[in-house]
Amino acid sequence: MGYVIWVWLVVSATSNPPEVELRTLDGQVHRGGLAALSEQTIGLQTSTGPVQVPLERVAELLPKSPPAARPVPSVWVHLVDGSRVAVQEFLLEGEKVRLQLLGSDQPLECARADVAWVRLQPETETLAPAWKKLLQTKTDTDVLVLRTDQALDYHRGVIHGVGADTIQFELDRERIPVKRGRVFGLIFRHPEGRTLPAPVGIVHDVTGSQWYVQKIVLEGQVLRWTSPVGLTGSTRLEDLVRLDFSEGKIVYLSDLEPMSVRWTPFFGPAEIPASQAEFFAPRKDRALEPRPIQLGGKKYNKGLAIHSRTEIVYRLPRPFRRLQAVVGIDDQIRPAGHVQLIIRGDEKVLLEEAISGTQPPKPIDLDITGVRRLVILVDFGQDMDIGDHLLLGDIKLVQ
Repeated sequence: MGYVIWVWLVVSATSNPPEVELRTLDGQVHRGGLAALSEQTIGLQTSTGPVQVPLERVAELLPKSPPAARPVPSVWVHLVDGSRVAVQEFLLEGEKVRLQLLGSDQPLECARADVAWVRLQPETETLAPAWKKLLQTKTDTDVLVLRTDQALDYHRGVIHGVGADTIQFELDRERIPVKRGRVFGLIFRHPEGRTLPAPVGIVHDVTGSQWYVQKIVLEGQVLRWTSPVGLTGSTRLEDLVRLDFSEGKIVYLSDLEPMSVRWTPFFGPAEIPASQAEFFAPRKDRALEPRPIQLGGKKYNKGLAIHSRTEIVYRLPRPFRRLQAVVGIDDQIRPAGHVQLIIRGDEKVLLEEAISGTQPPKPIDLDITGVRRLVILVDFGQDMDIGDHLLLGDIKLVQ
């Protein structure tokens, strides 16, 4: 995410500022009325007085009373700027797209070139892998995806139009009307080379939509925004789930590919079979077994699970200020378990500590300013290879 923030806030002097919770990148939490938001700061009126936080240090803004969840919609549109939008209706005529948003009487219009793909039917557990694979496949044509029972079939060609009942699709130079009810999704061809402005945040609303925004303004009780593709829209504060400013400021290690991973068994030959190395490889965003990371009764959606003795080396993609995590022995095996955790930045030891299952999980917050090569070593502890694995919940790099 870019660092030049173009955000304006207009608050009526006669209205009460909406109650929000502001969370910073370093974990601080401020609660109060939203009083100001500029290119540099967000201002809150708290119970102890006014608070100003530099916008570059803000992770997210949440309403004090989040809206109740709504049923998951079946029609989704994904824009080329990353926005993922729930809609009642998607229509295409020529180069113009019309989106009828959930709970809105006014349609939004955008260009065909702004749309990456459309999913017209609910995504099931059976169909999800095939749909994901199609989305990841590069193509120099449009793609029409049909549903046949519990499978997907697809055709490459040109999408000429999308109506309420029929989709006009050109296949082998023949234009064919396809019943919309048969179509699972549409993937649009896009030439490379288009450059979009960097977003400053993501608006998450009650419909499940996630709008990447380049500009945003609060007028009374309504957020008005412009997306990087130039689409303008609005979100009522009562429908706001979260305003996320962390994009690009926080990178989870589980989302990075390490330069190297080396596992060494407590007993065994120097040459390790590939199958054994794979079995003892670190796990991303889960425990070693297929279940969530849990430390001290708290579950973490992001993180790493690492066997002893494992060394992981990362080349950081850009400069960061802090490395933060909660580390400990898996709740499922405590009070057993004992490992040695060593973290180095450019060969300098940043942390060297024994982690025991008899102790509660502990947060770590390390200064990694200037570090480009990060090494995490989970070594054998006093119990040798008994309970010899470590969980690192929400381990992340913070700018």
